Amino acid sequence: MMKKIVFSLLVVITALTSKVGNSFAAGEVSPQLVYGYNCSDTWTVCVAIQTGYGDKSGISPQVYIPYGARVDINGDTFTDSLFNMRFYVIDSAGKAVANTTVNPGPFNGTDYISWTNKQGGYYRLQAICFGNNPSYKCEGEGKISFTRQ
Repeated sequence: MMKKIVFSLLVVITALTSKVGNSFAAGEVSPQLVYGYNCSDTWTVCVAIQTGYGDKSGISPQVYIPYGARVDINGDTFTDSLFNMRFYVIDSAGKAVANTTVNPGPFNGTDYISWTNKQGGYYRLQAICFGNNPSYKCEGEGKISFTRQ
């Protein structure tokens, strides 16, 4: 009986913590938190999103990026990724930020850009799979990072 209660609590906690509460304009992809995490260390602020088999989109945790910060945006696909992916920065309203898109190709693709933030605020990294197959076999990771100021 105790095992059933503990298992039920774990299921509920997992369900509650995996939801992301953002509103998005009509026609935009509604993101899901697939596997977002904080990858910061002593010198760098970093958030990331990792997607796996069956995920058509994902979103990272939010991060505050100050005005003038030089931000590195990286996108990679894993060995088994059949499709291209797209990663781009979105603002706190869920709108794409210009000039922040990376498009790694399938099968260990990689893409990278640097971007200078023009407005301090909270941002996330959006991930999208460009598969035309219901399996959405996009497996990859995107990161936004910058040096602490």
